[in-house]
Amino acid sequence: CFKAGDLAVYPAHGVGKIEKVESKDLAGANEKCYVMRLLDNNLTIFIPVKNADNVGLRSIIDKQEAEKVISEYKSQHEQHKAEEEKRLEEERAKLEEQQRQIQASLKSIQTARAEAEELKLEAAKELASLKEKQRQSAMAQDGGASLKSEIRQVEAKLNQAKVSIAKSQQQTVKIQEQKRVNAADLEAKRSEGEALRKKLEADLADFRGELEEKDREYAGMKTQLEHMRRIKERAEAAKAKAQMANASLLTDIKRQLDEK
Repeated sequence: CFKAGDLAVYPAHGVGKIEKVESKDLAGANEKCYVMRLLDNNLTIFIPVKNADNVGLRSIIDKQEAEKVISEYKSQHEQHKAEEEKRLEEERAKLEEQQRQIQASLKSIQTARAEAEELKLEAAKELASLKEKQRQSAMAQDGGASLKSEIRQVEAKLNQAKVSIAKSQQQTVKIQEQKRVNAADLEAKRSEGEALRKKLEADLADFRGELEEKDREYAGMKTQLEHMRRIKERAEAAKAKAQMANASLLTDIKRQLDEK
């Protein structure tokens, strides 16, 4: 509930002064209204008292309270920023650790493949040598059986080397895909971090802009109120002067009448 002389905020219009509270005929009904003069453009508007809450008419807060609200908002903003940065840093650390593990696994697979390739090469050479011996040998049947056993063992070694190479190839493909996904996730987190940084900077810029706007608003209100105070003082001074002049005039008239 407002009374004459109160300052209030009317959404979309700004700050105004309640000049008086009076009844008005609105749409055929007698309504009790706030007569409000907007400080920004000196426009006078009428606000039905019963609709004041619905239209958002509210008291203005003093500068100390506004600074408190702004300080709380800034504190929450900084806390949210710290929490988001911590979360992103933890996720980046996990992804970077995964990246190191992937690199280690890839190196291990490459080493195993190189060893399998070397084993394959040695087995192929040994198999070729044994087959050449088999072709040229005129050994007895037992000797031939022994050579065939060696050939089977070398062929098994060669096949095992080929299996190891194929397995290494499959593991390489799998780990390379993991590496690609990891790199994409890491880049996404970096992008998210950059986007968050830009958003927080933009929010902070908006916050500073709102603070500056509030400062200008308070300065404007102070200037207008000071102007109104000076007008009132001049009016009161003029009124006092006029009263003195009237009193002096009445005194002169009375004196003249007494002389007659």
